[in-house]
Amino acid sequence: MYRYINEVYYVNISGAQSVTGRYNISKQSNNRAVNLALNGSITYSYTPALSNNEQFHQTNWRFNERFGPRITPTESIEVNPFIGYDISRYFTTLVPKNTAPGSAVNNSTQLNTASFGLNGRMYFLKHGKLITTPLKGIYLV
Repeated sequence: MYRYINEVYYVNISGAQSVTGRYNISKQSNNRAVNLALNGSITYSYTPALSNNEQFHQTNWRFNERFGPRITPTESIEVNPFIGYDISRYFTTLVPKNTAPGSAVNNSTQLNTASFGLNGRMYFLKHGKLITTPLKGIYLV
């Protein structure tokens, strides 16, 4: 029976960087019944790290977009569907220990997420409104 002891030390390494850009484009119809909106962000991050006295870095690219019209068929009803897409791609310069010298190593991971949502409002009283959000339920304001 073999026993392994792994000691963990935390070291502060300077040099982390992150840059984010955001955009929002929207257009409203003449009668204000429909409002189309496209928004999103692009993020780049660079993080230095240390593992078993070997310095390496991790890089992350993230693209996040969302399109959602706001539809108001009458003054008392508002419907807000949306669709979103998120891509996160991670790269690292750390090579696994069991890798043969000179062999090709894929040190990247990609996560893709698609989302769809629907929420809205219904005004049914003179001085109140009914708000529906699928995750929060229905409540009166």
